[in-house]
Amino acid sequence: MPLKVRSGGSWVEIATGGGGSTTESLTLRTTKETTGNSSLLTGGTTIFNGSSAQDFHVKIYANSNNIANTLVNRDSSGNFQGQDVRVDSFGVGTNASGTSGEIRATNNITAYYSDERLKDVLGTIDNPISKVLNLKGVYYKENQTAKDLGYDNDRVQVGVIAQDVEKVLPEAVTDAPIDAKYKTVWYEKLVPLLIEAIKEQQVTIEDLKSRVEFLEVS
Repeated sequence: MPLKVRSGGSWVEIATGGGGSTTESLTLRTTKETTGNSSLLTGGTTIFNGSSAQDFHVKIYANSNNIANTLVNRDSSGNFQGQDVRVDSFGVGTNASGTSGEIRATNNITAYYSDERLKDVLGTIDNPISKVLNLKGVYYKENQTAKDLGYDNDRVQVGVIAQDVEKVLPEAVTDAPIDAKYKTVWYEKLVPLLIEAIKEQQVTIEDLKSRVEFLEVS
């Protein structure tokens, strides 16, 4: 079967048997660094023989004026590495959904770090309950502007408002990937605020319990 790539929101067939060009401005070139199976891209089942002595490289150029090294590389350990790679949807341990921008995974996603040896702690979050009280959890549906930007989810969703979060915890707000003039929230960064709010609330609860107990004894 022929190899196809995503171009302009649709699948475009490209030539097989070592590379070729689409009818549009997308060209796929393949090279193999060592001798061996040269059938890197074929119409059959053999795509790459995967021996540890070989590297598999794919460079994709948008057009003749954009020839930066957009590279996908399979290293000697059999792992694929890439730089400046854009995909429509992505599946890890499962099939990609076909929904633009969606990542699906069958296990945990591990990122960043939390180790205290990598942090210069500047203090705890102040006035956490007051900050939480300035936030609201809302039900919402995508409006027409979101639809025009390419989102396509008609379900009722839940979330917070980025502008509200930015007023009390700007460290948890960043530019939306769809367009930098819109905002989005790093939801995981709200967890420290909620932790400190619960702790502050618990201090109040313990104080009230002590007062009640004192009145009961009296």
